[in-house]
Amino acid sequence: MAEDVSRLLQLPRELRDHIYQFIVPRDIFESSWDQDINKIRRRLPGVTNTNRQVREETMQVLLRNTIWLLPHYKHIQPFHDFLYSFPNGAGFANIRTLILQDLSLLGTKLIKYCISLRTLVIVFDGPEVVGQRLIRNGHWDMKKLWKLGDNWPIFQIPMLEKLVLAMRSCADWVRSQFRDSAIFAGLETWLNQKFEQEGKRVGILPVPDLPWKTDTWIDELGL
Repeated sequence: MAEDVSRLLQLPRELRDHIYQFIVPRDIFESSWDQDINKIRRRLPGVTNTNRQVREETMQVLLRNTIWLLPHYKHIQPFHDFLYSFPNGAGFANIRTLILQDLSLLGTKLIKYCISLRTLVIVFDGPEVVGQRLIRNGHWDMKKLWKLGDNWPIFQIPMLEKLVLAMRSCADWVRSQFRDSAIFAGLETWLNQKFEQEGKRVGILPVPDLPWKTDTWIDELGL
């Protein structure tokens, strides 16, 4: 086994990462009150424990392969601390896909640190998540949403390729208004303009009626 590991480490890092893709799972991690984020390390196969360098490199691949879902701003600090535990900023640098189900998360420094983020999904879950102040008489208050968005760090993410705007709500009156193409068009146009001002081209995908089952829509969106 030691001889095999030695041969592996003699290969170029890019080739080693390609090999790791065959043994490191691709999965989703949904942060919750009763789940210790540090336990995600256990998802690595036992063979990765044979060497410290292999362990560190495969962990970075696991970070890249994982879809990270944060449903509430209170999960930010544990997630930040977990990523901070990796040396030389490797934790933040290897996050590729992030799902946020609370708009307040967009104003956090966490996103600024995830410099290699490729896909960001923003799930509008209705007034119980985004707050009544953004919804007025059954309509999304786009002026307030845009004003709030002026401070979003998403426009400074250097490698962002895809931004998904999704609506999921049990309130029919919210869903019916958000499905309105004019509302989506306004938000999409504003976001495109903001990205263009930063010299970026980001694919924006509106999803007006997101299924409740997470696994279903993750597959449908090709995340």
